[in-house]
This record gives sequence, structure tokens and C-alpha cells, in this order.
Amino acid sequence: MNKNKRLNATGGQKAKVVYLLSGLIWCGECGKRMVGSSSTYKTRVTRETRQRYYYLCNNADRTNTCNNKKINKSSIEEYVLGKLQQDIFSDTAMPKLAENLYAYYSNSKKETAGEGDYLKKELAKIDRQIENIVDA
Repeated sequence: MNKNKRLNATGGQKAKVVYLLSGLIWCGECGKRMVGSSSTYKTRVTRETRQRYYYLCNNADRTNTCNNKKINKSSIEEYVLGKLQQDIFSDTAMPKLAENLYAYYSNSKKETAGEGDYLKKELAKIDRQIENIVDA
């Protein structure tokens, strides 16, 4: 029971390390998602046990049909976070992002403008059908 206590509701073990990009980055070889993983190794000099953290193709991990290499966790996360900082959260990018979001909001509002009237007509039609069934 103590051994199984670590299992979560889905049956897998709880993650001990946070992989920010797990399932968000895709393999360039086969197109499947990349997931976080780790391996244990011993140092050559001191023979200490250490962990390596990386992302690997889920297809390569499960079926061994993909030859894509593992990507160092810290390297790829630093790269992606740096790009986000540069392209989205910078002072120059924020006004452009806000402008694009407002344009998207305006377009989606125009597309759904008549939808409320249509739904009201459909509801009235269904109400009439229910009344006819009850009357019959």
C-alpha cells in the first residue's frame, strides 16, 4: 500500500519535476508531441548519482519508431521563455498584441452579432412545438 500511495488518480506516478513545455512542443521528425523525461547517471570522478532532465519525442519513447534526439530541458525552456519575453512581453510588442487582440475581438463580435436573434427565434419555434405536443 505504501508503494502504491505515490500513484495519482490516473494510475501514473506524480511528477517530481515541472516540465513547462511538456505536450506543447512537437517533434520535427514525426510530428508527435514531446514530453518531459529524466535519466539517472553517475559522475565519472566522484561516482555521485545525478539526474538529467530532457524532452523527448513521445513516439520515440513509446514505439522507438522516431530517431529524434533528446533536448536538454533547461536549454529549450530558457530559449522559449526568452523568445516569449522578446516577442510578446516586451514594451514594443505589447501594443501590437493588444491591437491584434482588439481586432480579433471586434471581428468575432461582428460574426456573432445576429446569433442572439437567431437563437431567440429557434427557442420560440421549439416552445410552439412543445405546446402543440401538449395540446395534442
